[in-house]
Amino acid sequence: MQKTENPKLVEPSALSYSEENELPAGLMSGNQMCEIWSGEPLQGNAGAHYGIWLGQPGFINISRYPADELFTVLEGHIRLDSPDGEILDVKSGQTCLVPRNWRGVWNTMEITRKIFVTMLSAEEA
Repeated sequence: MQKTENPKLVEPSALSYSEENELPAGLMSGNQMCEIWSGEPLQGNAGAHYGIWLGQPGFINISRYPADELFTVLEGHIRLDSPDGEILDVKSGQTCLVPRNWRGVWNTMEITRKIFVTMLSAEEA
């Protein structure tokens, strides 16, 4: 019988830390500065990642969002501007789904902290 993991708290001190100051070439451009605390890929799905993100005010022009991402803003404000003119404001306590391949501008309006789960396709994992 396969051993299953027990529930655990997601604490920043137990996660891998990185400063994300370089954006994926060809996919994104802008002036966004952020810090990320990432957990190991979820058991049984190498393409599923989770973590905590802390972003400074700034923007990213996105030509192709690389993964499906579900996130909840813990504090702060993110504005997502889509090419068709739709603007989505995501504020403290709200949850958002950004689909893979979305195009638009990601604006971090103020210092923002969010928790996230991203899902890559099986080919990308």
